[in-house]
Amino acid sequence: MGYKIHIAYGFHVNCYHSYRGDTNDEQGFGSDLRIIRKIIKALDALNAEGIPVKGTWDSENFFSLERILPEYAPDIIEGMKRRVRENGDENIIMGYTNGALGAMQADELKASVELAISNPQGSGLKDIFGTCEKIVRPQEVMFSPPQVHTYNQLGVRALCLYYSCVPFDAFKTLIPLLDDEKAFNPLSFCYEGEELTVIPTYSNADVCDAGCLRAWVKDLHAKQESEEIKRDLFLFINMDADAIFWESLDLPVIGNRIANTDGIHGLVKEVADLDFVVFDTPGGYLNSHENAGTITFSQDTADGNFTGYASWAEKPYNRKIWTAIERSRTAGRAKKDETDFLNRVKLLSTTHFGLATPVLNIQRETAANALAADLISSSVCKNGKLTVINTSGSELQCVQLAYSGNKALKIEADGLTAYTVIPLDENSVFVMLKFEKSKKKYEIKAVETEYENKPFTPSLKSGGAEIAFAKDGSVKWLTYNGKSIGGSGFLSSYLTYAGKRYDFKCKSIEKGSITGGECIEISGSITLPNAVNQGSFCYRFFTSQAAEGIFVITDVRYPYTEERDSISTENSTLGRYTDMKWEEAVPFALSFNNEAGVSVIKRNFEGAFSSFDAASYGQADEKNKSLDSFNNQLTAGAVGLTDGGKGLMLGNARNVLSSMAYCPMRLDENGRVTMNPFGTFFGRQRHHRNRSGDRIPLTYTLIAPQGKSLAPSYNGCRETAAMCLLPFDGAMPEKEALKTLLAFADGAYITGTDGLLAPFEGENVAVHDVENKLENAKIHSPLMSGIKGNLGKYIVRGTRAIAYVISRQRKAK
Repeated sequence: MGYKIHIAYGFHVNCYHSYRGDTNDEQGFGSDLRIIRKIIKALDALNAEGIPVKGTWDSENFFSLERILPEYAPDIIEGMKRRVRENGDENIIMGYTNGALGAMQADELKASVELAISNPQGSGLKDIFGTCEKIVRPQEVMFSPPQVHTYNQLGVRALCLYYSCVPFDAFKTLIPLLDDEKAFNPLSFCYEGEELTVIPTYSNADVCDAGCLRAWVKDLHAKQESEEIKRDLFLFINMDADAIFWESLDLPVIGNRIANTDGIHGLVKEVADLDFVVFDTPGGYLNSHENAGTITFSQDTADGNFTGYASWAEKPYNRKIWTAIERSRTAGRAKKDETDFLNRVKLLSTTHFGLATPVLNIQRETAANALAADLISSSVCKNGKLTVINTSGSELQCVQLAYSGNKALKIEADGLTAYTVIPLDENSVFVMLKFEKSKKKYEIKAVETEYENKPFTPSLKSGGAEIAFAKDGSVKWLTYNGKSIGGSGFLSSYLTYAGKRYDFKCKSIEKGSITGGECIEISGSITLPNAVNQGSFCYRFFTSQAAEGIFVITDVRYPYTEERDSISTENSTLGRYTDMKWEEAVPFALSFNNEAGVSVIKRNFEGAFSSFDAASYGQADEKNKSLDSFNNQLTAGAVGLTDGGKGLMLGNARNVLSSMAYCPMRLDENGRVTMNPFGTFFGRQRHHRNRSGDRIPLTYTLIAPQGKSLAPSYNGCRETAAMCLLPFDGAMPEKEALKTLLAFADGAYITGTDGLLAPFEGENVAVHDVENKLENAKIHSPLMSGIKGNLGKYIVRGTRAIAYVISRQRKAK
């Protein structure tokens, strides 16, 4: 007996936001400075009362500790330093640039962690505070399980990952429900023979879900007293340091008498008199306690919309920025440049991708655009002869090249055995080159010629794969060695707008222009009611003499509808208008014809393949047997599905168009999975097990702005992608087939010019230029932004949630 509950309060300091700008006011980082100052003042006052509470700070380095805080709030840094010296506060790692750690290459992840500890600019945690714990609270809890190895190499003690009752979560929906002894203790995360400690972490929503903090810890302690729990517990509450949760709300009439309205002061005071409560830090608890059990999962985690990567990966703008990162990575494999590498780490900041929905703050886009443009510019070299630098180690080289002509191209090079050239858009071609052997580089030359006049047949064959099309442009079937991969519903393309589905309409199916292969071109219209400009699409399915597979170039021009909805709020100043009637963008959905349970195959940006069963969501929570959208699959050029007997891999040319997780998926009640590359699904959020009878989760998902659809970001955009459909037998493609797919996906680096062809410097994403300024009178409150169109539901759910909190507060006195 005598078990204790250790409580730690974590403040996530990041003054560089996707949803606010770069000014020292409420439209920028002013609210960060105001609330952080209040936190320090409140902690100091509580310590002065004799309450030994400690703060745990995870601070972003480059934008916040190095730039914003020294210039605008040096007193905050001094206050944090003093508290570390005098009050036992602890600093843990976020990452040097609040980067997308889960979607980084190993070298980028190592730099992000190491520079966060110490760097030449003196903004590292040890540089400023003299000490820090090697515990990482990844920005947006982005984590890929194969990264356990890299974290162990870095000597990281633990990761802090949300185990939460709302979609702002990492792994609660991925594993069977933990008992409270494990849910409130460090755990050993096991993956392929290695282990890393994971600390289950909670947010303000979880406190509300328990009613109040006092009720929560008293419930847990009752289990300790009954010996249902036979050990100490650790409750780590971590939230953005600019969250109003940390400051007293001072509500009219009732003041701060309702639980959870008195900020950090109230959270500490309501448990300070309990003799079983110990105020602690993550490092302090790890120093005196063993892990309470083991867990494992294979999904990649992030805390965005639909409890995954949607918020940072599914917007066209995300792909604009991410493709610049991919081109920089390819260039970096050909030529080492420290400045480019550090700029890439800066661009990898999650803030340049989300959480803001459906678009970013205009100032943030401007900053990201400038960084991306610099990376692309520095990666381009037009000096010398046209040369392909082999960065994949393969005999197959694939690259997009600038070409403004309209003729067929013949490619000449020593050792070239086969090639394919196909138009990508009006100003470029996609080139696939197969050489006798792998070399470091190849000089190539293009000669203009005429396209062959071949008869048209509505089917393509490559190796064991065959795809056939109907007269209306739909896919009749995709087979591999006689096995059905997909039938008549295999490919679907549509928009969901104002509650109604609008299918893409095929207008023609004909022979397409290509050299060194066969091509079928399907084109048509995309129409929405009352659109200012209607849209169009063109899909070029082709085979290549250089590689096996069914390849496709997709060129989608989305309709433009008038944008009348303000998406600026008091706490989310995007400076934009939008049309919130856009609900789903599904340009190229692929429905796999599985005969058994489906596994999702994925590749992370360290190059590691892993997989997870789609059924695991329902096994963790039966309410998640079907999911309108899930995106726990990072897509470093390859993602796929298998039922064990057959499968389908989808490759994408990363230097043409990519994102960290470009392929959201849908799981239906029959266990079938649909892939939606370069699109976004919408619908019901994933269910999270909770303590409040769903009162708090239902209220949260209704009002959270990031829970809105991402589809409005597609309004008026154009995107061009290059993909490969690779069917296979068994649970995984054979080694050679996979090598070919990855060579296609990873691409090559190109230098020089031959007069016809040159390195491509353009973008394959054209984002519609929306209104970039709002009148103050049109800025709505965040509450009104969240409940737009849901006022009745909000009143009912909000009333139930408040009544629940008050009831739990009374019982806990």
